[in-house]
Amino acid sequence: MRCLLAVIAISVSSSSSHAYNQSPSPVIGRWRLIAVEAHDDAGSVSYIFGRHPQGQVMYDAAGNVYVLLFDPDRPQFASGDRLRGTSQEIQSAFEGSVAYYGRYTLDQAAGRVTHHVLGSTFPNWIGTDLVRYFKIDGQRLSLKTAPFVQGGKRITALNIFERIE
Repeated sequence: MRCLLAVIAISVSSSSSHAYNQSPSPVIGRWRLIAVEAHDDAGSVSYIFGRHPQGQVMYDAAGNVYVLLFDPDRPQFASGDRLRGTSQEIQSAFEGSVAYYGRYTLDQAAGRVTHHVLGSTFPNWIGTDLVRYFKIDGQRLSLKTAPFVQGGKRITALNIFERIE
């Protein structure tokens, strides 16, 4: 019995010191969107959410991620009713924004953060993993996507954020 207690005490002690010695994730915090560039295979660059996109990404210490990206120049609905937009208004609202939340895992050595999507305005992302290659330079966070198809073109998006807190 004493041997078992000693093993438990050593185990608790080493796991506590291991957790204590781990540094916090560098992505934790709130980040304000400042640019989104879409690079296609032909080398062209487009701006998915306009030239002055807005949004945020938030990573917390518990492993949650929240993302909201949008084009602030989307037209308002003339009716003022979110459920009574014209086809064009609804299309512009959907195409000019994306929001999702979920969990994230960070592979700092590989420079990769994976968003495990639990809910999204784009239903196809729910239950999927979105891989982002990250780079932090001072107060700037760059997230580069793996190639994906949008608008019939294969693109890679580069999202650039500034730290809020």
